[in-house]
Amino acid sequence: MEYKQKLLLVDDIPENIFALKNILDEGDREFIEANSGEEALKQLLKEEIDLILLDVQMPGMDGFETAQLIRGTQRTRHIPIIFVTAISKEQKHVFKGYESGAVDYMFKPLEPEIVKSKVTIFLELARHRRQLQMKNDELIEAKRNTDSIFKNVEQGIFLLNKEYKIKPQYSKCLEDMLDSEELADQSFMNIIKEGLQNENINTVNDFLRLMFNDKIAEEELAELNPLLLAQYRINEKSALKYLKFNFKRIYVNDQIRELIVMVTDETQKILLQEKLKAAEEYSRRNLELVKIIDVEPVLVKEFLKQTESELEHVNELVKLRLNNPEAVEDIYRIVHSIKGNAALIGLNFISEKAHLLEDILIKLDENMNALDQYKNEIITITDELFKVLEEIKNLIEKMKQFNKYFDSKNADKKRIFLQSAQDLLKRLEKQYNRKMTFDYSNFNADLVPDEKMFQIKDILVQLYRNAVIHSYQEPAVRKKLGKKEETKLTLSSEVKSGKLVITLEDDGQGLQYEKIKQKALKMKKLNAKDIEKMSREQLAELIFNTGISTANHTDLTAGRGVGMGVIRSKLEELNGSIIVESEEEKYCKFIIMLPMN
Repeated sequence: MEYKQKLLLVDDIPENIFALKNILDEGDREFIEANSGEEALKQLLKEEIDLILLDVQMPGMDGFETAQLIRGTQRTRHIPIIFVTAISKEQKHVFKGYESGAVDYMFKPLEPEIVKSKVTIFLELARHRRQLQMKNDELIEAKRNTDSIFKNVEQGIFLLNKEYKIKPQYSKCLEDMLDSEELADQSFMNIIKEGLQNENINTVNDFLRLMFNDKIAEEELAELNPLLLAQYRINEKSALKYLKFNFKRIYVNDQIRELIVMVTDETQKILLQEKLKAAEEYSRRNLELVKIIDVEPVLVKEFLKQTESELEHVNELVKLRLNNPEAVEDIYRIVHSIKGNAALIGLNFISEKAHLLEDILIKLDENMNALDQYKNEIITITDELFKVLEEIKNLIEKMKQFNKYFDSKNADKKRIFLQSAQDLLKRLEKQYNRKMTFDYSNFNADLVPDEKMFQIKDILVQLYRNAVIHSYQEPAVRKKLGKKEETKLTLSSEVKSGKLVITLEDDGQGLQYEKIKQKALKMKKLNAKDIEKMSREQLAELIFNTGISTANHTDLTAGRGVGMGVIRSKLEELNGSIIVESEEEKYCKFIIMLPMN
């Protein structure tokens, strides 16, 4: 509904009011009448008046006194007053009228067109004033609402200008999130640089610079946000927080004016996720521990004994020689062996911890300057592994039915060698979607000396894994070559010239000599000229060097280029040797020779 402007007509003579109404009457106007100054003041208390036409000469309170009272009240002082009078036109009366607060002075008899024109002008001014007042009221209300939102919202919200300064309006909880007060007009970079744990402040600066660059689409920058989940701690006494910063552009006239930043405290969510992850890991670990009752007891016993000894050796190397690259490589070999042995008996969480250790050792080998940091990480993981070994021991003690087997020194050798191999191959077949057959009809486990049994078992574990990963050929390729769909793995043993000879052969793709060359070049083991001169037998020897692997990717089972080095190292301890025979697309054969004495 359109607003009608209200005019207050004040005159003690009704005929004068009637005359004014006739002159000024238009559809969008409403007239309020008063026959005295006192009545006029009462009407002003009740009505919202846009313009007052006030007679000067009235009994009791005259027009001048009435105008002064109107001007002296906060509610009415803004209303324009036009004096209408029949008294003298002398300047002193006119000046008195203006001094009383009038905006104009009109004399009777009135000129209708002049009255209409002046009233229209003042009503138009009043209309603009009212609109401005309404806008101002809306802005005040909007600010009040905004302030209320900023005060009560549980999300950090603020505006960031091109100088990276926080604008005055921001949510109250932002101060708590950033552990800082009075953030208005402060540098965002200065506030957060002390609190960021891992993020480089220069990276944040570069990201903000790109956010203010309108030549780069905002969507393209979303994944580059270095504060998408930031660890934040202002000092050692404050708690670590996980804060999520989201940045959105604000455009004015197609130009980026500022960024609106929304900060969410993800700490409780992250801590809960970590607790759930720890609980899941604990449950999985317990399930795997229970599964060891299905593992050959003598294998478990030897695993505990060997792993404990190897971890103690790792700790000695860490404490005394970790700054030596050779010691790092020795630790790597030990850890790789632990990883393989744990996988053999189904303790995958130990394999995963060992895999983490390998990652750390790789980083250390690349950056010895971070020795202290990586040293602590290695010790932490080895301590965890010691605790796990202790848990396994405690579990074994509780399993009475396990006791009669645990101390047995006469376990079935053939079952140890063959059952563990079959279990491992089944797991690897499932993991890599391979089809394998295992022929061990010509393997005699009784030929293996008791004191060398478990070392040889470790060597064969590495070779089994190597065969599953590296022998694979696509079914179509095998068919074209006249082979069966399943890769055949053959294990045999015999005694020749006083030596135990163990052979493991697969009918897969054989050694990939070109890949070995490329890997050796990449690892800078030899120069290109020397590599090109090498025979196939010499190239085959390179696979026993640390870092040489032709696997397409790295995972818990393969790709590190360490397994074959572990084999060579263990054979040297046993005064043994290994020979590789291979023909591409046909087969690969590993021949192990060990003295019987």
